Amino acid sequence: MDWEGTPEVEDGYGGKQTIDGSFLPRHNAESMYFALGQVSSLNLHSLFDRETDTAIQFSDQTRMQRGRYNSDVLDVTIPVPMNTVVLLIPD
Repeated sequence: MDWEGTPEVEDGYGGKQTIDGSFLPRHNAESMYFALGQVSSLNLHSLFDRETDTAIQFSDQTRMQRGRYNSDVLDVTIPVPMNTVVLLIPD
């Protein structure tokens, strides 16, 4: 989804219209879930690394759970149905 500003900035001020991509979830797009630290949840399907400014968004079927014997480990289960595409987008 793209968020677009009004044409007022172009028409009235000679600037460029703002267009920003948004990665809203498909389900419950009006809600955003954030968690800090070592979490496990069935409704979290993305990871973000602040140090490298990298976000990874997984399918809704992905399960991320803390390791049973080591909570510093995140066990990620990703079903791979036919025609699955994995994209890594830096920055």
